[in-house]
Amino acid sequence: MNKLPKYRFPSLSLLKNYEDQRFSMTVEEHLRKVKCIREVMTANGVNIKEDIRAYFGPAVSDYHVEPAPGTRASKIRDLADDIAASIGATSVRASTCQDYVAIEIPNVHRSIVPLKGLLDSKTFRDSGAELPLAIGYTKVHETKVIDLMDAPHILVAGATKQGKSVCLQTMVASLLFSKRPEEVKFVFIDPKMVDFPEYGALLNHYLCVLPNASNEEEERSSAVVTTAQDAANVLGGLCAEMEGRFNTLMQAKVSNVREYNRQAESKLPYIVCFIDEYADLTVTFRAKKEAKELAKRITASIIRLAQKGRAAGIHLILATQRPSRDIITGLIKANFPTRIAFRTSSMIDSTTILDMPGAEKLIGKGDMLLSQGMSLERIQGGYISKEEMSAIVEYIGAQKGHQKSFSSPHYLPMPREDEIRIDSTVPMRDEQFVKAAEFVVSHQRASISDLQKHLYIGYAKAGRLIDQLEAAGIIGPETPRKVLVADEELEAYLRNLQAKG
Repeated sequence: MNKLPKYRFPSLSLLKNYEDQRFSMTVEEHLRKVKCIREVMTANGVNIKEDIRAYFGPAVSDYHVEPAPGTRASKIRDLADDIAASIGATSVRASTCQDYVAIEIPNVHRSIVPLKGLLDSKTFRDSGAELPLAIGYTKVHETKVIDLMDAPHILVAGATKQGKSVCLQTMVASLLFSKRPEEVKFVFIDPKMVDFPEYGALLNHYLCVLPNASNEEEERSSAVVTTAQDAANVLGGLCAEMEGRFNTLMQAKVSNVREYNRQAESKLPYIVCFIDEYADLTVTFRAKKEAKELAKRITASIIRLAQKGRAAGIHLILATQRPSRDIITGLIKANFPTRIAFRTSSMIDSTTILDMPGAEKLIGKGDMLLSQGMSLERIQGGYISKEEMSAIVEYIGAQKGHQKSFSSPHYLPMPREDEIRIDSTVPMRDEQFVKAAEFVVSHQRASISDLQKHLYIGYAKAGRLIDQLEAAGIIGPETPRKVLVADEELEAYLRNLQAKG
């Protein structure tokens, strides 16, 4: 039974086709690129098979080059920069596939991928996804759809003005065009106060808020969270909501919200929390004690939600333009298996996001690498303008609720201070955590290289240990790392950590 029977979805007519900004590659451009590839291979003594297959994408085209017998694929891959120089491209990315090397070359004329086309595609309409997100086009013009329920959380990172904000807007729009107000709710956290303010108009249909406003005007003005204090509170409220849902699921003897909704008369909506510029909420360099405490609360709640939220129907989409290791920690990466990298300023930043280079060779303006587990796919992101998004929000906001529960926001429970455990950021510590703690405290210094040498471990594991030591409060976040626990205090400190879990 519909709980909001007169609600109407926004129409695709609110979106634009952008036909004047969509281009096809000419035969001349294609043949010139093939010729350049062959000439570079010949000049460097690399033998390839005669046939070069091409797949034309909206911004980048894919040329599949097969090495001749006896030729290593790495020789072709290593010539990417030479191919870029020969063609006159800003950058060329090459990757080894099963029996060929994929050479990705930017098109002379980049086409916009209108969100309207993605939402109107058979792939999106028939995806069967519980929470479908239309991301963009693949290199062969296929619509890419992610089911957020399977993701179950997404990290979006890259340099500024490369397409992150538009990507978030397309995700929001995808859900607004596919899910009714009783099916999904949103939390928007926007410390930059740039990308999400207009979503306050969705208050009575799609938003989750805390029940602490003194009047409707105050509630509407604070519907989109913009301060660290409010972020800590609303994330704490989401944690309380999550725990309440687990009790409901346990009583119904089901393991997740989807199963619960199949049998329950009063259904639970999915909750999607968008956090734009995570770094602004958690970077506390030279900050006061209160700001550091807020940052710890925010980080603790995010990790807690990321670890347990999927079964309760709560999903996080986290964005940052500062993809450094102090922001995208090992704990964040472990709990955000689906990651989207836009163009980065360095190979180090790409490795921080994706655990591999490649994002530094993207061409910007929505060009992204999508990582899902072991797969990595290059996508040209869908585009929606602020004017289009405003029209959608205005259309929905103008509709009136027809029952009490939908003429007001979805209220989260108020968090209690004792529900937020700072040490919950390290619920599963490495088996060498204690040895690492003893080493850094006894030597009063901490670095990845020190742990590598002392514990005879690899770089990645040493990095995770450093993240865990920081989250446990044993070392500080700044570089060089400051050890915060004295030698004589460590034994009692570790006992206290163990007692807390």
